[in-house]
Amino acid sequence: AEAETLVLTAVQRVRQRRPGASVSAQCACPGTVSCCAEELVNALAEVIDNALDAQEGLPAPVRVRLLRERDRAVVEVEDDGPGPARGTRGRLFTPFCSTKPGHQGLGLYMARMVVERNDGCLGLEAGVDGGALARLVLPLEGVG
Repeated sequence: AEAETLVLTAVQRVRQRRPGASVSAQCACPGTVSCCAEELVNALAEVIDNALDAQEGLPAPVRVRLLRERDRAVVEVEDDGPGPARGTRGRLFTPFCSTKPGHQGLGLYMARMVVERNDGCLGLEAGVDGGALARLVLPLEGVG
């Protein structure tokens, strides 16, 4: 699947599910990713949803960027929320562990499982200026 198509489809899916959600997308990575496209779209949409939840109603958009780093497609999802709390960062991808009341704690866990099953990796860290930065990295076909 084209990396750009995966990203734009996930962003569109989130916008349809959450009317009024502010999500910006910037794509600068031509290339194809060998993957199960529907799984990856769902995983990326989950990461974007998580970022929107973390924003807690802030007016700034969640920013989704697709870029290329050597032979990899990198999708960054950045929000302006409070960022991952100290002590929880190591548990963010643990099943049934959630920092949000009423949530099951499966979204990021399942997203990481899908990304890894498609030969990629998914991590989450504190953003440079606050908030959180999720990075989804996938190998590009025919590069390397």
